[in-house]
Amino acid sequence: MLRTSPIWKSASSSWIQTLRLPKSNFPARPDLGLRPQLLQSCTDHLYAWQSSARPAENTFTLHDGPPYANGGLHVGHALNKILKDIFNRFQLSQGRRIRYQPGWDCHGLPIELKVLQKYGQPFNGSTLEPTSIRNAARALATETIEAQRDEFRSWAVMGEWEQPYTTMDEEYELKQLLVFRDMVSKGLICRQRKPVYWSPSSKTALAEAELEYNESYVSQAAYVKFRVTYLPASLHSLDRRMPVYALTWTTTPWTLPANKAIAVHPDLDYCIIAHNREYLIVGADRITDVAAVLRIKSENFTIPTLTIKGKEIADHTMYINGFQGSHAVPQPILAADHVSSDTGTGLVHTAPGHGHDDYTLCAQHDIDAFSPIDDEGRFTADAMPDEPEALQGKFALMSGTNCVLDLMKSGKSILGSPLLVHRHEYTHKYPIDWRTKLPVIIRATAQWFANINDIKQRALQAIEDVEFIPAAGKSRLRNFVHGRGEWCISRQRSWGLPIPVLYYEVDGSVQSMMTPESISHIIQVMSERGSDAWWTDDEDDPQWIAPHLPLHKYIRGKDTMDVWFDSGTSWTQLNQATNQNGYLADVYLEGSDQHRGWFQSSLLTYIASQVHTEATTDVAARAPFERLITHGFILDENGKKMSKSIGNVINPDQIVKGTLLPPVKLKGKMKRLSQQSEHPQHDALGVDALRLWVAKNDFRADVPIGAQVLRGVHSALHKYRVTLKWLLGVLSDYDSTQAAQAAQLSGSLDLSNRLALLHLTRVEQYVHAGFAAYEPYKAMRELERYVNVDLSSFYVETAKDAIYTSTANERLGALFVCNQLLQTMMVMLAAPTPLLVAEALHYASPAWYQLLETQNKHPFRRIWKPTTTYADRGSYKLALHAQDQCVQAIRHAVNGAQEQLRSAKQIGSGLEASVAIRSSTMQADPMVKSFIEQATNNGELARALIVSEVQIDPGQGPEHGSGAQSIDCEVTIPDLSVRFILDVHRAEQLKCPRCWRFAINTKELVQPDYDEGRQTCSRCSQVLHQSRPPE
Repeated sequence: MLRTSPIWKSASSSWIQTLRLPKSNFPARPDLGLRPQLLQSCTDHLYAWQSSARPAENTFTLHDGPPYANGGLHVGHALNKILKDIFNRFQLSQGRRIRYQPGWDCHGLPIELKVLQKYGQPFNGSTLEPTSIRNAARALATETIEAQRDEFRSWAVMGEWEQPYTTMDEEYELKQLLVFRDMVSKGLICRQRKPVYWSPSSKTALAEAELEYNESYVSQAAYVKFRVTYLPASLHSLDRRMPVYALTWTTTPWTLPANKAIAVHPDLDYCIIAHNREYLIVGADRITDVAAVLRIKSENFTIPTLTIKGKEIADHTMYINGFQGSHAVPQPILAADHVSSDTGTGLVHTAPGHGHDDYTLCAQHDIDAFSPIDDEGRFTADAMPDEPEALQGKFALMSGTNCVLDLMKSGKSILGSPLLVHRHEYTHKYPIDWRTKLPVIIRATAQWFANINDIKQRALQAIEDVEFIPAAGKSRLRNFVHGRGEWCISRQRSWGLPIPVLYYEVDGSVQSMMTPESISHIIQVMSERGSDAWWTDDEDDPQWIAPHLPLHKYIRGKDTMDVWFDSGTSWTQLNQATNQNGYLADVYLEGSDQHRGWFQSSLLTYIASQVHTEATTDVAARAPFERLITHGFILDENGKKMSKSIGNVINPDQIVKGTLLPPVKLKGKMKRLSQQSEHPQHDALGVDALRLWVAKNDFRADVPIGAQVLRGVHSALHKYRVTLKWLLGVLSDYDSTQAAQAAQLSGSLDLSNRLALLHLTRVEQYVHAGFAAYEPYKAMRELERYVNVDLSSFYVETAKDAIYTSTANERLGALFVCNQLLQTMMVMLAAPTPLLVAEALHYASPAWYQLLETQNKHPFRRIWKPTTTYADRGSYKLALHAQDQCVQAIRHAVNGAQEQLRSAKQIGSGLEASVAIRSSTMQADPMVKSFIEQATNNGELARALIVSEVQIDPGQGPEHGSGAQSIDCEVTIPDLSVRFILDVHRAEQLKCPRCWRFAINTKELVQPDYDEGRQTCSRCSQVLHQSRPPE
């Protein structure tokens, strides 16, 4: 309501008693006392209801990617879990049964490291027994799950919280072993000694998904030479008195003792540099750069006219690796396509025990993957067998690197002559352990691998049928899968599911025994005794040995499975019940980093479980997910990623409690009370603020969070609360009887009401489409615009007059519209802000709530189909959307003119203005012109514009009283080819003290019984007369 003018202030209280003002106890901020009750009603109770009320054959499954159970939650968890809940709630509104089983990833290194830290044990030298580690790890994971579950539930995320899945559950482990057994039966699992990423700090192999990268890692790089002992015939003309060396460049000098070959590109040209009475073999394209790096002046070296192709050097040239001393044998120079002339010398030092390309090349030539490095990343005696003390025990990445280079520089000992030509620091991208944050190495060890090459094409085929949001995710996942060869699935830790392998010894050689039958027997024993028994039983306990196995002394292996294999088999929890299109899950949703993690491991294990024999290659491969959605990472308001080291990490509770924003400014009694408290009062809008932040942001990219972002969230949330409070208030006495009466009047609604229904139709369709397309940010941005512009600025202001002051029929028509507004507002807000909706339902009048139930419009349980149209064109011939265009264009012009009149002190409220449309300037289609004239004459245009009067002026403009100012405005509507001039000026009538419209004709002042504070306009007089009780 507008502020009462002083002229009628003395009488205002009596007129208030005649108004039908809204009545609602809905608070400005969430009622914390109601939170447990509301939370349960819109989560646990709702999930339980739909689990039986909705048909099982129309189930929507969003499969939860398990978060790691090793710490507190951060705002990234909130983004993930709340997004999932928003999508689930929308699908529930579409009549589907929701299946959402939360999960947790419980095994692996991060939890084991926390246990070791708790007991003061080193990462790579613990004295704790495996059983002690496992018991403590299980307890830690269980405790963490309980804490995380409570916080997830506090965010109004509904699901099967009492029956989650965890990767450490016995049932889960057994299903995982069945998948593993199936892969063994198909020949997809094997044991090999080959290079893997190895973490010396964790003493275990790592998968690529367990790596992070230091973009500014500094390595010691070196140019080193190897003495050539045999040359191809084309180089026999060289001076035999000068030694020949192959010059190489490496960023991993610690791998030089493991050198087994040198690689050249077969099609590159190579030259022989004569320098310091020796020859150096160098790539022709690298001579200038090498000379610059080595600071060799051109006059100090000569290049023989002889140029030779790499293919002529390869397989015809031998050299010696001096580190092997008396054990050294001539080693070959080999042709390899991975060699380039972009960096280095064009010759590549090759250590098959420490590089993937190196291993592949040497395996083709039956060269062993030699790796003289132990589990801690230290040199073994094999690095320099004739003088083991020179390197043994030194950490390869640190002191070991310097020792290797010092030995090569001095040329002493078994190396014979100086082999280090130049050393320098080199800054580059380097892999680090994702948990310890320390560098990893590539090291050949005996590990278990899943052969991806055999299923890669089927996995790529399955990707093509999946819908990706955003679309770029498809190429990202495709590239990761395409780049996979073999997946190292074994880990050298205690906390995990054991790889079900038995080992035995034959003639001093350790052999492995793992068949589908032996695994089946182990699964049976484990189902009876649990996976911990694998560690607690004697290592040769015969109960674990299948009866059919050959007679040997078997011992159980101690390796555990990669945690990505653990979580990657979580699709086994979906009970093989596919959706209507044959997929296990409708949606997988996680962060964009999971393309190389959980998405990939889930896809590969599921594809591996499907039939893939040659006889059935025509059977289409299928992913476990029909739709794959990814969200970005969280950024602070400066665009930086959240990091504990930077100190910009935000706890979700800070958003819930509003502490990221300045304290609220209180007034009066509340201000005095707050001054007595030690803690400032913040604008705590509860979980709704956290959820609305998630819903409003485009999750496909990185998502910002900070004070500025939250101000927008709070502003929108306050607007929703104010709007809901007003709607609840005006509908406080709206019941089934009034609803029936209103329905009979719905066909004769006035212009403002019909336009309000048109706007509601538009926003409902847009919001529904946004949620349906998994684009809640589009839905919420449009809803916010609608509430601010179409609802608050337009309809609420026009409806107040009809509801508070007008006739019974006009009020009933407005209440009919408000009922539609409130019902639709609630269903549009039910997915993003369920607690807000539950709170509004709690404060709704019993009569209106009963009406809601009767009409099956409960926002959480209704089936929401957007209305195609709420209103027709009414008594006008012009289409409703064209009517809206006219009104909005006129409104825009009138509002601008009113602001000018306010600046000139001519008017205060909009009701003090009158509008005159100059018919002589009207250029419009007859139908448009007829609409404007009809809406003006019946008063509906004035109500829509929230002015006291609109009239048609046939002349050049009205004449106003002395000192009055008027503003001329041009109205143009290009789409309708409309143009005319209107005049906005101060109303000449007097203000009605009851409705505040300037609707009392000044001619009435001459009447002797006129009282400025008591006389009302003719409409209010009629209303008061009708409402007066009979005498």
